[in-house]
This record gives sequence, C-alpha cells and structure tokens, in this order.
Amino acid sequence: MAFGGVGFSSHLFNLLLCIFVWRSFFYSFASAKVILKMPSLLTCNICKDHIAKSKYKIGCKGCANFFHLDCVGISEAEAKINKQLRYTCVCCVRAAGGSGDAGVVDRGTKANTAVDASSVGATADASLNGGDGTVGVAACDFVGNSDALRELQDNLILSMKQQMDTYMARCLSEFRAKTDALFDLYNAQISEVKRDVVELKKAVVELKMTVSEVKSTALLAEKKLADRISELESFNNVLQRRLNRADIIIRGLPENIKDLRSFVVKVANLCGLQLSHGDMQQCCYISERRAVLVKFNSIQTRDSLIRRFVKRGKVTLKEVMENCLLESRIYLNDHLVKSASSLVFACRGLLKKKKIKKFRLLNSDEPQVEVILADGSKTIFERQELLEFARSCPLQPGGAPLVGDMLLGV
Repeated sequence: MAFGGVGFSSHLFNLLLCIFVWRSFFYSFASAKVILKMPSLLTCNICKDHIAKSKYKIGCKGCANFFHLDCVGISEAEAKINKQLRYTCVCCVRAAGGSGDAGVVDRGTKANTAVDASSVGATADASLNGGDGTVGVAACDFVGNSDALRELQDNLILSMKQQMDTYMARCLSEFRAKTDALFDLYNAQISEVKRDVVELKKAVVELKMTVSEVKSTALLAEKKLADRISELESFNNVLQRRLNRADIIIRGLPENIKDLRSFVVKVANLCGLQLSHGDMQQCCYISERRAVLVKFNSIQTRDSLIRRFVKRGKVTLKEVMENCLLESRIYLNDHLVKSASSLVFACRGLLKKKKIKKFRLLNSDEPQVEVILADGSKTIFERQELLEFARSCPLQPGGAPLVGDMLLGV
C-alpha cells in the first residue's frame, strides 16, 4: 500500500536532486584549481579536441570549461611551478564587458587570494538559494587557501544538514498526516462493510424463511397433485374395467388363424355354449399376435362362457383344430385393466419367490387380491398394500428386484 502516492515519490526525487546539487557544488572547487588531472573525459573549449587524462589542463574560473595549456599560451613548466595560475576564457571576458579575441591569464600571488570565509559562505548560500549561479567564480577565489576552503565546506555541510533535517521533518509530518487520513478512511470503510454484512445476514434469514415457505407450498402442491393423479387413475381404471367387462382374452392360439370368430365358436361349443358370429362385436389379435381379444355384445354371454370354461377345466388345441396333434392348452382370461394386471404380475413374482402359496384376483372396480401367505394365513391386499409387501421382500438371486414400481405398472 502506497502512502502519499505520487507526492511522496516527488519529495524523494527532490531530496536526491538536492544531494546531487551539493555534490556538484563541492566538485566545482576542485575544478577551480589552476592545474588538475581529471579522471573523466574532457574536451578543450578552443580546439575542441579530447583532453587526455595524463595531460595537464586549466579551467576557466568563470564558466568552469577546460582548455589545453598550449591553447591558452601557458607552458607546462610554468604550470608546474606557479600553482596560483587562473584563467578567464574569452567568452567570460566578453560577458564581463571586456573585448579581445583571447582569454586572460592571471599569474597572481597568494596574498590576493585570501578571502573571508564567511563572505564566501554567504555567496555560496545565496547561489544555492536561487542566486545568479556564480558558484564557480566564487570558488576560484579560494584556490590555494586550504583553510578557507575547509571552512567553506564545513559551512556548506552544516547548511545542507539543516536543510535536509527540515525537509525530512516536513516529509515525516506529511507522511503521518496522510497515514492518519488513510487509516480514518480504512476505518470508515470497515464500518460500512460491517453494516453491509449485518444487512446481508438479515437478507439471508429472510431468504431462508421464503425458501422454507416455498418448499412447504411445493410439498403441499405435490401432495395435492399426487392425490389428484391417484384419483384420476382410479377413475380411469373404473371406466376401463366397465368398458372391458364384456371382453375375454384367449391365449395359447397359433398366430396364423384366418377365421378367428369360427375358432371362438368352436371353443364355446366345446364348453357347452351355443355361440354365433353375431354374439361377438369384435375378434382380433393383440399383444403382437400372442393373444386374441374377443368383445361380446352382452356381459351375460361372456360370463356364461367363462363359467363353463372353468367348469370344464381344460381345452387343448387338438380338440379345437382339425389335423392338429398339439396337446397345448388354451386359456380364457378376463380383459384386465392396468391396475389389476399389475396385481397379478406382482403375485406371480411372489409365487416364484415362494413368499405366497396362492392368490386369487378380485376383479372389481377397485381391484384386490386374495393371498395365501407362506405361513398358510389368508389376507386380502389392495394395490398399494401389495406394493409395499413386495418391496419388503428380499432381492432375487440375480440381484433384480422381485417387484417394483415398473413391474407393478405404477
């Protein structure tokens, strides 16, 4: 997290810039000496050639530019002997109001270089605080006077330290102020978030209550829908049962009989009932030609045929069909509705599992089944009761359920 943003970075940059300026000021004293060996690459301001590190050179006391000794008319021998040489280039001479095409060489003495250190310190401070930028000229007056230069350096260091202390104190104060403001903003935002969390918790509680109400409503609607579906199924079963009341289903017949009505008449004659084609409303194959549906014109004719068939006990294909040697039986059954068929199917599964010994379908509007259990007791099951009893039975050896919703036709 940044404190202060761009402002703090600007202060840090100004501090580094101030340090660089002070270092440059100290280096200007070294450049004011008459004869130096500079470590960096320099160019003569007259001939514009490179000044080698191993060569002597001289700097202008006004602009701090460097020159070859030969270019300003000073011999190397003189430079080695006279350490008080000072040079002013032609540009600085003209800037001071002089004239001529050459610079001025000053071969002064030590006496005219002594200057009051306090006045020089004041001049340096004025230059640093926005003066006319003549630090280089003032510094040249101290060439050869090491005590005055040292005093000036001490004063400059002290002034620099004071300015840095003042600047750091200001930066610290600004930093603390911005930090306090940031923490105040943080605390305000935390308080706002806490309020939002409290409101969110209330909303969650209300949402849970709404979901609970919707769930209760959905369960109630589901129960009502299930009850309504069960009611409609019962009503549909009643209608189908009454519609199929005059029907029988014949099983065990071949799939290639062309005149089914004549075949049914023969079966009825074997059972002792005189039947004609006009007594049958419809006679056709169903269940992929595995069974024959016969619709009689009257329920009495249908019931009479069933009673006589049960009383006779057995009818075979050999008795009905000419030139047939098959002893397979023919079965006459009721045309059951879906609910009654599911009861019969479930009871057959229980017989295979030996959970019951015998069953008899009570084919009324609401079908029931009379069952003799494995322990010999007799009971009557409705469709839902038999479903629960079948579910309570263990699995078959193959792992498939003995009977379930699909098997019961639910």
